[in-house]
Amino acid sequence: SSRVPWLSLTAKQNWAKMMITQRVIRGFKAPSFSRQISDEMRAKIPPNYKQKSGLDSIVKLELFEKESPERIKDLWTEYHAKDGNYISCILSAADYNTLRLRGKECPFFVLPLRRAQGFFTMLQQWQPERTLFTSLAEYKARPEYAPPYFNMSYYPELLAKKGIVLVRGEVDTKMITRLEAQFLMEHSHRFFFEDRKFELLRIFNKRPQAFDFNNVLKEMGMSSNKDD
Repeated sequence: SSRVPWLSLTAKQNWAKMMITQRVIRGFKAPSFSRQISDEMRAKIPPNYKQKSGLDSIVKLELFEKESPERIKDLWTEYHAKDGNYISCILSAADYNTLRLRGKECPFFVLPLRRAQGFFTMLQQWQPERTLFTSLAEYKARPEYAPPYFNMSYYPELLAKKGIVLVRGEVDTKMITRLEAQFLMEHSHRFFFEDRKFELLRIFNKRPQAFDFNNVLKEMGMSSNKDD
């Protein structure tokens, strides 16, 4: 099977991340580990598993640039509503700049999806122009080959002229539903954009020994019964 983004970490870094995921699954808390390893994890965000194509590979950019931001939003939303493997949204310049700054500072996080037997926990990783999600349990079992269930690509080509960034989410519908992907997109952005929620990302990335997954559930209005 092909390798995915979190593969280019060293064995030592993989060990550190594995320790986080094992503890999160069992007890909703991440352990403490050496400051050196933590710093290495944050400093070496792995490269993309596949080069993201530009916006001009999806739309006729020269025609899009002639439209108003409102019309572009409508066209982008309508286009992706027709394909069950994709979802979309639009970010303002301010939100996109916040995402870039905070994503670089805190690239990793965990988000739950509610399933019949409790929670299905997803590991999130931000990269420049992309956010990826995989199953936390699958990452625990095979950290080097955990497949992406969902990824969001950011297209800033219209940022300078229109003040917006187009976002496209690609869903592996064999793993999660389109509605679950929409849920992840919305809540991932909220945790980056809202200061109180972002503090949990900061704790997860910088003070993992203090991280409590129950606080994530509380912020999302979900009760802590049991997770997958």
